[in-house]
Amino acid sequence: MNGITNVHFCAEELPYLKVPLHTIIKLTPVAYGCELEEIKVPIPAVNTHREKPQNCLLNRDPLEALKTVPEHL
Repeated sequence: MNGITNVHFCAEELPYLKVPLHTIIKLTPVAYGCELEEIKVPIPAVNTHREKPQNCLLNRDPLEALKTVPEHL
């Protein structure tokens, strides 16, 4: 069963929203936030989410940029 949740995100958070693989996220604007509906597609897979790095500058050290790469890669 798909769930609908009322949430509030700022634009800076959206690229780092944790979305499970093979899941469709439907965001519907409502007063003071939005409704988030997760629609799961039944395909087995590993988690590929990458946490937001502490340093997002383009000139950061490549080793620092690789700290948030998922373990299975």
